[in-house]
Amino acid sequence: MRCHTAKRLASRRLDVALAETELRALELHLASCASCRAFATSLEVAWRRLDAAAPALPPTPDLFGAIVERAARPRGVRAWLGDLTPALPRLAGAAAVLVAVAAAGVGLGAAASRPLRAATAAPFEAALLADAFADVPVGSPLASVDRAFTGARSAR
Repeated sequence: MRCHTAKRLASRRLDVALAETELRALELHLASCASCRAFATSLEVAWRRLDAAAPALPPTPDLFGAIVERAARPRGVRAWLGDLTPALPRLAGAAAVLVAVAAAGVGLGAAASRPLRAATAAPFEAALLADAFADVPVGSPLASVDRAFTGARSAR
């Protein structure tokens, strides 16, 4: 017997009674193979610990029927979308809000990256602005506005 067969039988032995020939062949292999013997012993120890720690639970009524019913349900994308059908209007609304917020953010980002209109004004407009702010004292708050639109003026 090969080791992988012996390990499979050692595990199965914990669940069901093996046939007499399988049990004899397993015992012969375990007597001659230390690795499989250690594996079988560790399985038995773990099984006893689990058995002692877990409370005895009653069997689930009609477990097989529940499994068959679940397996018969539709699977795939259509089944998944079928579960989401009641939520689709809310999901569509949320997607619309997300697109609107993203578009507004892109618009604000583009507006922030554009230079000021006055800074790129034609020479005539710049001359008009310079004339409009000609009487502003140099130290006043409007002087900084003047410099932003017309550039720093030389002293007059």
